[in-house]
Amino acid sequence: MSFGFLALNNNNDVLISSDTKNLHFLQKRTSPTTVSFTSNDYGGMRRWIYSFSNVNTVPVPFFSVPTTDYYAISRVEDKGSNNWDIEIIQVGYVYEHARSLFICTAHGGSPSWNLRYGGF
Repeated sequence: MSFGFLALNNNNDVLISSDTKNLHFLQKRTSPTTVSFTSNDYGGMRRWIYSFSNVNTVPVPFFSVPTTDYYAISRVEDKGSNNWDIEIIQVGYVYEHARSLFICTAHGGSPSWNLRYGGF
């Protein structure tokens, strides 16, 4: 690092530097774009796809867990032209509850970022 601010802890690990990229919240979805698979066989399984557009960096997804079933992000797919699909799978029978999906990106992850967030 040749300029900026550098903060280290007692073990000389970098906490903050001018090279650090922080994630910023971009979008929230409470329902999937597509339900790609549903089955109650062998304990039940659901697969949902959430589609996002106008995201020009790799999105980092987080999701809520509304039931005691098992959930996981199984795929983040670049569809081209700043479009992304994120797939969540669930193992279990309870599927009436909405799963909230939160998308974060590095600063500037959306072309409209500067308009929405005051031109940082």
